Amino acid sequence: MRHYIKAVVCQGIPILWAYFTWMIRYAKHPDRYPISLRYRKLAKLVRHVAKSLNVEFHVEGQENILKEPFYLVSNHLSSFDPLAFVCVIDQPTSFVAKIESEKMPFVGLCIKILNGLFIDRDDIKQSLKTMMKLTDNLNDRSRNWVIFPEGKRNTDQMALCSEFHHGTFKAAIRSNTPIVPAAIYGTPRVLHLSPEYKKFPIFIQFLKPIKPGDYVDLSTKDIAAHVQEEIQRAISFHLRPIDHAYLSKRYSKRYRFNHND
Repeated sequence: MRHYIKAVVCQGIPILWAYFTWMIRYAKHPDRYPISLRYRKLAKLVRHVAKSLNVEFHVEGQENILKEPFYLVSNHLSSFDPLAFVCVIDQPTSFVAKIESEKMPFVGLCIKILNGLFIDRDDIKQSLKTMMKLTDNLNDRSRNWVIFPEGKRNTDQMALCSEFHHGTFKAAIRSNTPIVPAAIYGTPRVLHLSPEYKKFPIFIQFLKPIKPGDYVDLSTKDIAAHVQEEIQRAISFHLRPIDHAYLSKRYSKRYRFNHND
């Protein structure tokens, strides 16, 4: 709880100022303002919040972040995941999020500011319309897009990734957009009310991009299975071990092998 209090003390006034001076305005009328402006201001605010929460980002594979617009797909562990990507990606980026995220404090507002899309997986008709909008946005080549193909958070970091929904890859294929897989680890601990540690390391690895020429002869099921395998391999054999080594070294007396803390 103390890290939340610290965040409120350090960033409470800046957040309230941003909320009333530009966040509500940008969320209600995003198309009136350049995406570059909205993203730059939001990223600056989110980075300050993350710093106040004692979040430490450890990022690898930044050479795989393309200069051209791309479609990033990642495993999903926490509501903090979208904010983490805003902190480490410099280019304007929007998100496809579950419909429940729209009402989440701060997170929902941030997604609206970035022209994000909300998808209701229980409503097939709405889901199809949303994915069609996503295809149109990818064709615009105005910004990157991030989606979490699992469709829901995997709250157990030690568990394997849930099955990636192959339909989430159709928009990239239809628009000939490069796909950038990303593995993320450690975000659930940031939002714990009673954390055991003073610092909250988050490990992110951007994997080798899949260009349109690489998937031209593949089905969406093949692509989904391949990306899921690559991300799971990165988590199991790289991010999880370095997270364990990091915490066991920094908190040798208190650390125990429980990655949901």
